[in-house]
Amino acid sequence: MSSRSRYKKSRASILGSNIKSPNIKNNKIDTRSQTFKDTLKLVKQANARLTRLNKAGYSTGTWSSKKLNTRLQTAKIGAWHRGRIKVKESMSETQLKAIQKATKQFLNSKTSTYKGINKVKKNTIKSLASTLSDEDRGKVNEEDAEFYYDMLGEDDFDYFADKIGASTLWILIDEANEQGDTQDDWLSRLSRYITLNDEDVRNRAIRLYDKYIS
Repeated sequence: MSSRSRYKKSRASILGSNIKSPNIKNNKIDTRSQTFKDTLKLVKQANARLTRLNKAGYSTGTWSSKKLNTRLQTAKIGAWHRGRIKVKESMSETQLKAIQKATKQFLNSKTSTYKGINKVKKNTIKSLASTLSDEDRGKVNEEDAEFYYDMLGEDDFDYFADKIGASTLWILIDEANEQGDTQDDWLSRLSRYITLNDEDVRNRAIRLYDKYIS
């Protein structure tokens, strides 16, 4: 064997004995550990905000906390307990990331604070001004304001609101509820203002009925 060959063999042997393969298992544990810490930090902020909302008279399960509740109560996550977010060390990284996502959405929501809710209520009632009398505007309660706010920004509602106006659409939905419209009644009522021949438009109208009238 030549000197050059012996050198290569010797060097490969030395390098091979010194280089350690990466510990994939430990890396995974470290990553999950960091994810757990990051999640705990977010959860602490969110739970503190939920507590402040409760003290201000907004029960858990209203406004943005309702969506948070829905997202976290699923069997795959199971991170909602007695009106608060609950995180366990045994949770997988996938579960922790899902909790992070839902918690961030809550913290970024306009209606996750007392001031935010009040501002939204005022803006919502202002949007309803043309559909309500002064007396009726004064009767809009928490549940009503939340109901109307949920409509705003909802894809199917916005579609028809752009076509016939939000005020007109609100009136039609209110009338349909008061008169106990069936699905056919609702489609007939709405068709006075917009053509429903297109299948997509008709399906949108049916989804509105299912969400806000039936």
